[in-house]
Amino acid sequence: MTETWNWRIAARCRVADADTLFTRGRVQREARQFCTACPVRTECLAHALDHQIDIGVWGGMTERQRRALLKQRPQVASWTELLQSARQAYYAALADAAASRDGDASAAGCSVVESSAVENRAAENRAAESTAPTCGAQDAASSTGS
Repeated sequence: MTETWNWRIAARCRVADADTLFTRGRVQREARQFCTACPVRTECLAHALDHQIDIGVWGGMTERQRRALLKQRPQVASWTELLQSARQAYYAALADAAASRDGDASAAGCSVVESSAVENRAAENRAAESTAPTCGAQDAASSTGS
C-alpha cells in the first residue's frame, strides 16, 4: 500500500501563529512574506489552486494572485502534478549544470569540493534574492512552455 505524505505536517503555519494569513485585501501582500521560509510552500500553493481556495494567503500567493493564475491557466487539470513536474525539471537542470561545472572545474584544476561550495553559496544567494511569491508558479509556467 502506498502512503501519501501529508505536507501539512511540515507547514510553517502549523506551528506558528497563522491568523495573519487569513486577512483580506492589501494586508495580504505583507502576510505572504510569512510563507517565504516554509518548506512546503509549493505543496500548499498547489492545494489551494487545485481546490480553488479563495480565502487567505496560501503558498505565498494572495487571493488575487491565485485568481489571476487560475484565469490565466484554465487548462491546468492538476496544479499538484504541474508544480511537482516543474520542481523535478528544475532540480534535474540544477544537477546537470552542477555536473557540467564540476567537470569544467576539474579540467581547470579546481577541486570539486571548492566548486560545490561556490555553487551552494550561489544557490543561497539566488534563494535569498528571490522573494517573489509566485516563483513556483512561474517555474511551472516556464517548464510547460507557456
